[in-house]
Amino acid sequence: YRFAAEVQRAPQTDNIFFSDEIIANGFHSCDSDEDDRASHASSSDWTPRPRIGPYTFVQQHLMIGTDPRAILKDLLPETIPPPELDNMTLWQIVVNILSEPPKRKKRKDINTIEDAVKLLQECKKIIVLTGAGVSVSCGIPDFRSRDGIYARLAVDFPDLPDPQAMFDIEYFRKDPRPFFKFAKVTLGKIQ
Repeated sequence: YRFAAEVQRAPQTDNIFFSDEIIANGFHSCDSDEDDRASHASSSDWTPRPRIGPYTFVQQHLMIGTDPRAILKDLLPETIPPPELDNMTLWQIVVNILSEPPKRKKRKDINTIEDAVKLLQECKKIIVLTGAGVSVSCGIPDFRSRDGIYARLAVDFPDLPDPQAMFDIEYFRKDPRPFFKFAKVTLGKIQ
């Protein structure tokens, strides 16, 4: 989904489907040297840019009769969707691609273990989110099992579009409850 992330952060001027309104989450292009001091989402002076969401984008293009294959060609120029896929499936693929958060910009001042240690020593509030490989036997709840955190969040928060949306800052601003429930379940187990 590299192409979709680039389209979200820095729409091409010759692209007829994407405009500045579609820049997601206020992130800048990873190729930009505009702000090397911080990754934009974690910067204290970061502010989101106005944008429309993927559902609004798709709805607008559905209403004007845009062919989703043309949009997918812009998002994934090297990919041709199978001809048997119907338009609604293709629109769902467009939504999924546009919903993918862009990659954070690497901080250029953090390059060594020593830099990371110094940063950790200077910080006061640190949260560590881990991925696959952390053992349930260590007391950390699992995510994807039938009774895992994601399944429970889907029951408790049916409007959560995807369990991973609880980590999305835009969703958090709308409804922080899923994240805090996740934090309580996860951090409550740690001694």
